[in-house]
Amino acid sequence: MTGLELPDEQAARLDRFASGVRKPRLEATAQLIEEALRHEDFRAIAFRDSVLGRQAYVIGSTLAVWEVVMVAEQYALDAEKTAAHRDDIGIEGRPRQV
Repeated sequence: MTGLELPDEQAARLDRFASGVRKPRLEATAQLIEEALRHEDFRAIAFRDSVLGRQAYVIGSTLAVWEVVMVAEQYALDAEKTAAHRDDIGIEGRPRQV
């Protein structure tokens, strides 16, 4: 990446983000670009900080993508069977039953 000029406020926000993820500004910028591109490819995910670091989460749920994959693997990655149990795994903003 070369010569990216940002307004002062954006640069300050980027510096705060970089500090929070403990990466140099350039590496943090690349991470944010990658996250935005992944979100464009998969509109149902967003990235959030967690105790494990930044992770992709299913929008409208409290679940990280890897958690949904774990459930899907229980159904041999059958999307229809996994979707039938979305209430159990907290998809679409419904609270997960414990």
